[in-house]
Amino acid sequence: MVLNQAGSSRRIIIGMDEAGYGPKLGPLVIAVSVWSMPETLTVEDLWSQLDGVLTNAPVSRDKRLHVADSKQVYSSTKGIASLERSVLSLMAACQGSSLNLTDSADFLALLLKLLGEGLPASFSRQPWYNSCLLSLPLKARLDECSEVLKKVDRSFQKCELQLEQLQVDVVCPERFNALIKEYDNKGEVLTRLSLALVKDFIPLNSVACQVLADKHGGRSRYLPYLMDAFPDRFFLTEKESQEQSRYWSDSLSLAFSVKSERYLPVAVASMAAKYIRELCMEAFNRYWKERCPAVKPTKGYPVDAARFRKQIDRSWEELQLPESILWRNR
Repeated sequence: MVLNQAGSSRRIIIGMDEAGYGPKLGPLVIAVSVWSMPETLTVEDLWSQLDGVLTNAPVSRDKRLHVADSKQVYSSTKGIASLERSVLSLMAACQGSSLNLTDSADFLALLLKLLGEGLPASFSRQPWYNSCLLSLPLKARLDECSEVLKKVDRSFQKCELQLEQLQVDVVCPERFNALIKEYDNKGEVLTRLSLALVKDFIPLNSVACQVLADKHGGRSRYLPYLMDAFPDRFFLTEKESQEQSRYWSDSLSLAFSVKSERYLPVAVASMAAKYIRELCMEAFNRYWKERCPAVKPTKGYPVDAARFRKQIDRSWEELQLPESILWRNR
């Protein structure tokens, strides 16, 4: 990837997070947000620099974008509107984005923008996506997104900040199960997939690059996986603890921290991953509602997933598809 205006006076910050690690139904979604900024600006400065257009602590009737850990922005009771408004607005603000906020979009078209290399085969083999006619936005208002986008663009220009890229990896059950069979460890699968996604955005030149990510379960040692993902680099371990693990190699540093969504780039990645995961589950539930009108929608978490799986059992057998397409083994 070629980053705009990247040079000796600019640095790259990459935030990385996931959504859907625990469920039995639906995909695991991993996301990265890639930012370039002046070297004089730190990642901690971003909240204050952009306070006029976004916040991680909204007040009553706040018109700024709510950007935080996706669990704070979205819940079943709060609804998806705030999450959707923030993600679509930031997607449109992304450097070189062709997302148009004046017209309704199609879910699959949006997904293709975020995937970068087209739909994976495991995604297209699932009938709930093949027949998906999901139009966007689901709940957010396009006029509000368009209005806040203008303010976001002005704020980015003022502090010479650029959101260079938003990208996701949608890991559907079939692919997830194959990786579990290969590595026999759920946490290892998450770590390997995350590093495989982020490595494409590491600058090849001497531009300083900082990768920020949440901890992967209880893992504190990431060095073996960094050596596999970046075989041409030599990494030094700066710290490994329950709170944070830090590594560096020349101009590249990586930090895996508890509650890393306190950093804006990670919060944006968290929200992008959650939004795509929720859209996938919306398509999934609409498909099964048509086939089994009495079935209640599911978020895919273990206890409710077992209930849902039992209710669709007869209809699922009629499809004559492998269980691995539907159900995650771990």
